[in-house]
Amino acid sequence: MRTPTPVRAAEVQQPTLNFEVQPDGYRTYFEDDYWRLSDFSCSSAGVIDSELSFLSGNLESWQARSVLDVGCGRGRHLVPLALAGYDIVGVDVSVRNVELAEHAVKEHKAFAQVLHTDARELSLGRTFDLALFMLTSFGYHSDAENLRLLQSVRAHVRTGGHVILDQPHREQMISGFLNRSWVEVGGHYYLMHYSLDLHAGVRDGWLTVWNPGGEVRNYFHRLRLYTSTEMRQILEASGFEIEAVVGDFTNPLTRSDTSSRRLQYIARAV
Repeated sequence: MRTPTPVRAAEVQQPTLNFEVQPDGYRTYFEDDYWRLSDFSCSSAGVIDSELSFLSGNLESWQARSVLDVGCGRGRHLVPLALAGYDIVGVDVSVRNVELAEHAVKEHKAFAQVLHTDARELSLGRTFDLALFMLTSFGYHSDAENLRLLQSVRAHVRTGGHVILDQPHREQMISGFLNRSWVEVGGHYYLMHYSLDLHAGVRDGWLTVWNPGGEVRNYFHRLRLYTSTEMRQILEASGFEIEAVVGDFTNPLTRSDTSSRRLQYIARAV
């Protein structure tokens, strides 16, 4: 029997990876490739139902009827809330996401407005009972610009109204930090690579996607990981007062809870 010839590492073709920092990469990161991955990893019907149940319960409790969906994406919360009879406006910085959300609105025969705009520059001429930042729609700027974003949203929430920010649980993310992972979804291969800077409180994320035809696409985003104390400070500085912090849309956060994957900050406009 012939002995197989070893393959030297230098002879193995390595994929070309791009770990460059792309300014404002968040503008294109959360589009078609991301939504395919999201459907596979964290957007099951059960997950969406639990999120909508959480939102509906709060909307009913506050007797709120109007909603501003900031970073509405393809409209996974916007459309069901519109179908439930809420007066809702979605805004997104991505042209592609606005197209997807508008298509979803038409497909489901819902009534909702979707606008392409940077939420730091909002000028809608009206106020809402509730503003939403779902699926980590907050934290992609410097602290000063994140504050400006919240101030812009506060100007569009009536006094006594609310904001809900759905964010990763920083401590849980740090304790379970994974530098790199691979997954295949429908013939598309995804490489997710992350770096964590605890001193700056930021996580950089790179996404490389190989489609079935061999095309490679690279994406980048930088997320500011706020502690709960920092979130309280920036919300108060923008005119909101935290009423509650909830873990994974179910349980009020305790001081020692690091098990919740995500946190929902509920704050009132003062």
